[in-house]
Amino acid sequence: MRAFVSLLLFGLCWSLAQYWIPATVHWRDSGEFLLTAAYLDISHPPGSPFFAMWANILSLLPAGHITWRITSGLSLTAILVLALLWKLCYELSFRIAPNISFLARHLCATLAPLILLGTNSFVKSLLTVEVYGLLTAFFLILALCCVYYEKTGDKRWILSACFVGGLGAGNHAVIGALVPAALPALLVGRFKELRNLIVPGLLLVIFGAAVYGYLPIRAQGNLPLNTGSPVSIDRFLAHITDARDTALRPAEQSSSAQSARSSISHNFSALLVNFDQLKQGLSLEVLVISALGLALLFIYSSRLALILILPMLIQAWLFAGWDSDPWLVLTAVLTIGSSMCAVRCITFVKDKKVQGLCCALFVVLLVGQVLRGVELGKGFNLRSFALTSDTAVATLAKLPSNAVFLNEQSWFILKYLQDIEGYRTDIQLVYQPSVLFPEYFNPAILASSANADSLNSANVNIKDSATAPEFQRLGSFIGYAAPRSRLFFEPNATINQFLSGIARCEDNPVFAIINLKTRQFKQRCLELAIQELLPLRAGANPALSLLAADTANYLESRLNGLADLLIKSDYKVEAISALEQICGPISSTPCSIITINNLIAFKMRAGDAEGARSIAEAVLKRGFGTLPDAFFQNLQLLGSH
Repeated sequence: MRAFVSLLLFGLCWSLAQYWIPATVHWRDSGEFLLTAAYLDISHPPGSPFFAMWANILSLLPAGHITWRITSGLSLTAILVLALLWKLCYELSFRIAPNISFLARHLCATLAPLILLGTNSFVKSLLTVEVYGLLTAFFLILALCCVYYEKTGDKRWILSACFVGGLGAGNHAVIGALVPAALPALLVGRFKELRNLIVPGLLLVIFGAAVYGYLPIRAQGNLPLNTGSPVSIDRFLAHITDARDTALRPAEQSSSAQSARSSISHNFSALLVNFDQLKQGLSLEVLVISALGLALLFIYSSRLALILILPMLIQAWLFAGWDSDPWLVLTAVLTIGSSMCAVRCITFVKDKKVQGLCCALFVVLLVGQVLRGVELGKGFNLRSFALTSDTAVATLAKLPSNAVFLNEQSWFILKYLQDIEGYRTDIQLVYQPSVLFPEYFNPAILASSANADSLNSANVNIKDSATAPEFQRLGSFIGYAAPRSRLFFEPNATINQFLSGIARCEDNPVFAIINLKTRQFKQRCLELAIQELLPLRAGANPALSLLAADTANYLESRLNGLADLLIKSDYKVEAISALEQICGPISSTPCSIITINNLIAFKMRAGDAEGARSIAEAVLKRGFGTLPDAFFQNLQLLGSH
């Protein structure tokens, strides 16, 4: 009977998710992971080979659109997280209160999944193509293995955990950081007992992690999505660690709200921002109850508490400053604390029938949290959300037949549209990093006779480290492609300084390099380029839904790229106009402090110190959380005026 009820609830949750899952691509990494799933290509670091193979199996389901198949299958993983969370709370409850009633124990274990249902991180893992739901499932399975070992003393649970840990690392390498954080708690006081398991355990970890052998094998093929080309040992190691991303994205906060992890003070400030996110998802009261519950678990079983708490803290530190997507492990552990607190409170009620009634009251009180999850799902209804695909269609529609399009921010979305939807397959999409970073990508093929003379910089040949962008290759690419093809590019800060002298924008709001002619920006083109971003601005309204944050990230990457090109091309008025029209009044802007700070800098550059000062004062009055160092540097410059 219990199994039947569990399956019924599982099916109901999954069926409800079907009303909201997407019919097309979403922002962020969804386009990349959909391509990875459909064609077994290689995604960004750490590569996530297990996720790719599992999602590829889902893509073979004989029903529905390929995007629906993959997302629908992955939503099962998110619901599995709820089931694992319930089982973990149920087993842990025996540590705190071995004698409460059957009904009370089951209802208390239900509190954690009910709370998790109403959080941003769970809803996003339920409805988008991402690795974090599967990451959380692996973590909870590892925790369950440890609980069962504590319960039974059967060492096979430790060996099972070793294999699951290795396999989980094949989904996301962050498991490799979470597991060592839990090892001290597992080994202290019983090293002699477990030392005979070290060798077989290590072999099982290696056996599970052997799924990474998929990367160098698959990279030998001519893959369109081979983002790391890990065909050598050096490239493989760079791909499964931070080496490649550190090279591509310098240690500074970006407009997508993902921060560098090199500064302790910066990480601490970012954690405070994330604490505000947690309060929005769990409420301050639930956070306090969760912390109390984890403290109680530590009192009754310090080993199991540390196995949960230490990885949670490591995960919070690694993803400090990120949006809610990768915080599902942390949120799940906190909800366990809520269940443990409820279990302990129930022990003060001696009558077992009354215990059940009290727990039922707890569940009723959490109906609001469940309804919040339903509201989030409705607000995050990707089935009717077409802004991502509409934006990609609009971009490709403006390009002439057989054009070459160099881009980075939009590449995965456009590639999805080409390969999955079959739209504008005549366009040759060139991923910008594949030109600039041959150390980490399958190098773009360039004619040996081409040279870098076309670039607008005397420093184009300078390469001060092995991981610096090879702008000479960019010059070779342009020098070869521009005279032979209609070449277009997506503006971004990395290449704007070199292309500002030869970029052209005429009748369509796309920037071209035509036979290396001198720059020409027509006013009508610039107006259309700004108008093209207005639908994104509307979709980035924070009052709409969870979709707003992801839309805002994409909007800002496009906006800052455009404004940066204009300012470097001495179109100061147009650059300021672009930022002002999109960011609007500071009180209601969807833009981050990074973009607003760019607007302050542009106004100062244009000689409008008073306008810059008024924006800075509005920022200080409203409050934007942690402000970047560049903002205070601009304040100092304004003070000197």
